[in-house]
Amino acid sequence: MRRPNAWYGAICEQLRIAGGPLAIKQIWAGMEASGFQHSSKWPRSTLGARVAELVQLKRLVHVGPGTYQIAPDFLSEVGAPVQPSSEVAL
Repeated sequence: MRRPNAWYGAICEQLRIAGGPLAIKQIWAGMEASGFQHSSKWPRSTLGARVAELVQLKRLVHVGPGTYQIAPDFLSEVGAPVQPSSEVAL
C-alpha cells in the first residue's frame, strides 16, 4: 500500500481551509505557518511540481495566473471548507 504524499495533503488542506482559490505564494505561506515539515532544498519548486501533479490528477483546477482551487469532483474527498472564526455560528 502506498503511503499518502505529505505535499498533496498539505496543499489540499490549505485550499480546504481557505474555502476557495489561492495563489502558490499563499499556499506556501499557509504550509509554512502550519509547520509543514519537508526535506526539500527548493521547497517552492517542489510545491510547484506537486501542484502541477495534482492538476494532472484532476484534484486541483488552475483558475488564474499561479492560482488554484480544489476540483469540484474532489471536494467530497477533502471535506467541506473551514469557516473563518468570525463566521462560526454560536
